[in-house]
Amino acid sequence: MNLEIRNPKSEIRNSALTPSELAALLGPPGAELIEPPSAEIVNSATCWTSFAETFAKQLTTRLRTLLRAAVRVSFCSGREITAEVLTTSQDARSVVSLWQSDRSLEPMAISLSVTLVATFVDRLLGGHSVSNADDTDLHRSLTEVDQQLASRLTEAVRCSLREQAESATPLELTELAGAWNSSGDAWFPDSSLVKLLFDLRFVQGGGSLELWLPIEVAETLAGDRLAEDSSRTSFHHATEKCDGAVSKRSTIVAQLSQTSLPRRELQSLAVGDVLLLPAKADQ
Repeated sequence: MNLEIRNPKSEIRNSALTPSELAALLGPPGAELIEPPSAEIVNSATCWTSFAETFAKQLTTRLRTLLRAAVRVSFCSGREITAEVLTTSQDARSVVSLWQSDRSLEPMAISLSVTLVATFVDRLLGGHSVSNADDTDLHRSLTEVDQQLASRLTEAVRCSLREQAESATPLELTELAGAWNSSGDAWFPDSSLVKLLFDLRFVQGGGSLELWLPIEVAETLAGDRLAEDSSRTSFHHATEKCDGAVSKRSTIVAQLSQTSLPRRELQSLAVGDVLLLPAKADQ
């Protein structure tokens, strides 16, 4: 009798798991995830890539005019994040500018690495220093000049984003905040923010810039409109409902109040204020 001999390894190599088999291997829905939920979700294939690359080109042009020097802005990655990740994942000291995204098509926040601020300040003051990658720069105190010139950099970022938003078709956004209280705080659900990371390079150095946007704004700017339904409302109409008393507060204040600065200090911030977020070790 001829026995048919099979190579079990080849069968395994050529087989494919069915959805039910894959689900069984992954475990029940309530099982603990091996990969943390804050892991990078999207990169070059993200739906925001086209928007981010256009934004990088516009910011490059604007900064070259401002500095009268060579500048290159390039898009690195995009990622959906939660409020918790935003407030606890600061791996290095960074300068953050807060904005009131509920009333204008601007970033919720702009985060600049300290090395980027140092290079930018040096360039605006006419310096020609060598690369500022020295770690000692990362822990120096921010001066008033740093604050003022960092504000000029964030203003260039805001102008570039506004220019891009105004060139698009009229925007219709869902109301970002489900409810407003007397303090003007707006709370956002999990994975409701998009972080876009950019690399800025000058002749003598550079650093990173992060743009944080409500996901509805990011998707609309990227041209990825959601299906129209009765729940969608005009952006301008939605903002008319907001209490005028909150006009000088940034919605991101509520997000940062849990882990960064004391709440009373955050609520005293005016829109556009620049502050230094410490690294985890400094908190």
